[in-house]
Amino acid sequence: MVSSANTAEALEWVITSPFLLKGEISPNLWSLPASQQLIEETYQNPAPLNQFLTTRKRKNLGSMFEYLVFYWLENLPEVRVIGHNLQLRDEKNTYGEIDALFEYEGQVYQWELAIKFYACDGAPEDEVNWLGPLRRDNLKRKLDRLLDFQLHHFKEPYARPLLDELNLTADQIQSYPFVKGCLYSPHTTQKIVLPPRLSANGLHRQWLPLSQLTPFLRASDISQFAILTKADWLASVSPDYWQALTPANLAGQLAALFEDNPTPRQVAFGHDGTELSRPFIMPDSWATLPRL
Repeated sequence: MVSSANTAEALEWVITSPFLLKGEISPNLWSLPASQQLIEETYQNPAPLNQFLTTRKRKNLGSMFEYLVFYWLENLPEVRVIGHNLQLRDEKNTYGEIDALFEYEGQVYQWELAIKFYACDGAPEDEVNWLGPLRRDNLKRKLDRLLDFQLHHFKEPYARPLLDELNLTADQIQSYPFVKGCLYSPHTTQKIVLPPRLSANGLHRQWLPLSQLTPFLRASDISQFAILTKADWLASVSPDYWQALTPANLAGQLAALFEDNPTPRQVAFGHDGTELSRPFIMPDSWATLPRL
């Protein structure tokens, strides 16, 4: 989990960062004064949020993202939370779950939540070429499941027991994808090209293989670095995380990490304590690993 000092930043990121997908997301709760007030209160006192995050059963980044959204919804006076992680199942089968169900201004909404960090390896206009860090997931697979399956749960017969329990009908519910994260193009990319379903306003950064790190650094005004864990991806770099940069030192640390675990690393680069960029550094073998 991120440090107590940074959970407020993570909450702010969840509320205010741009969406990855094109299209309207309703309701526009991030523009409510109560949302800004919650952010400010959490900076002043992160203890309630930190306590809420301890109730997670899973400790991965996706679960943290979901619980930050749940905390936000549950602390908006205008919102009535009906439930989250609502299971859709019968005696024999589990069909899925509803991430967040709530009422706002008399309308019931379903939000399906996802946080994704994808790097492009191939033609950028094709969603299958945007891959998760371990190459076991791709953007097309995720969006097809989200948009064609998860958002349509309430239209299926298996949702009837839950709807009856909640005294709702499918027609009363509006469903939207709440998808945030960041996309990474190769650092040599001259022009950013995205698949049609993605918004040009989403967060976008670079990735590069370890073997190209030294020339990349020589072309930059960078004096510090911080190798981040997933728990740090939604917040700024803590001052004590920064290390003085020498290309050999950073390359050596990354090589040792990759030898132990060939998982790409998100690295923040800075100068005088100010973050300048945050690319993914891949092991040199990354592009040769199998994908879905």
